[in-house]
Amino acid sequence: MSIQLRILGASGGTTTHGGWKPLPFAWLKGSSGRAMGMVVAGGSGHRLETTSFLVNETILLDAGTGVGILSLNELQQIRHILITHSHLDHVASIAFMADSLFETTTTPILVHTSEETIAALKTHLFNNILWPDFTTLVNPLGIKVIEFVPFSSDAPITIDGLSIEMIPVSHTVPAVGYRIESGTHSFAYTGDTMTNDTFWEAINRHQKLDMLITECAFPVEMKEIAALSKHYDPDTLAADLNKLEIKTKVFLTHFKPGKEETILNDLRERVRDIRINPLMQDDTYQLK
Repeated sequence: MSIQLRILGASGGTTTHGGWKPLPFAWLKGSSGRAMGMVVAGGSGHRLETTSFLVNETILLDAGTGVGILSLNELQQIRHILITHSHLDHVASIAFMADSLFETTTTPILVHTSEETIAALKTHLFNNILWPDFTTLVNPLGIKVIEFVPFSSDAPITIDGLSIEMIPVSHTVPAVGYRIESGTHSFAYTGDTMTNDTFWEAINRHQKLDMLITECAFPVEMKEIAALSKHYDPDTLAADLNKLEIKTKVFLTHFKPGKEETILNDLRERVRDIRINPLMQDDTYQLK
């Protein structure tokens, strides 16, 4: 089974691209050298949006402002949302999706995340103060538009034929990464984190990984802020990439706007044996 991964948003903030331009295109190859798919530079080059990835058209991996590039019809195809943590740049669009789809939805969208993140979203977002509590409201068809589904790192779950593994990471709030596998292909995503062992130990337990998406929010010159906010900088990420025991393609996300090229150059100077590429909004990756 193939995996299609569309990048809806991959920035640490919302702004115009300015001088930051996507790469043209590249081929992803498996360990055999056979092409798995093509990365095509996207056409929405006017804005940077925050983290959200669309998997096989029905699963959102985080729900930052990047979800806003989807049409209403595309939103209606989404049945599941996997959330890494409760920060607004990763969850804001859950609120807007619930509002947009409320009247027409016939089955709830299932939001899978940790108990701690569910509690944070109920307390601080869906609280009838900041936003209506769409987890309790019923539409004219008698359906709730969203439901929270607790998920733990104890065992993987299966969603639409994909095995989903939750991996605890280290951030300022309870946070996780994910490894997603189709049986023949897989990718992993750190979510927001600083240096840790749990993520790298988890992905090293598997024999292969087609694609690794990792955050790197700040350049080396801002490493003190990175440490305080529990994000990677090129020094800490380079050290953690040394823990990786399997060969894979590495893609960066969650750049501080305006620091993209500095972060990339800093990391490439420190990691010369791994090809490092940035994720760009509306790129699509086919793992097949």
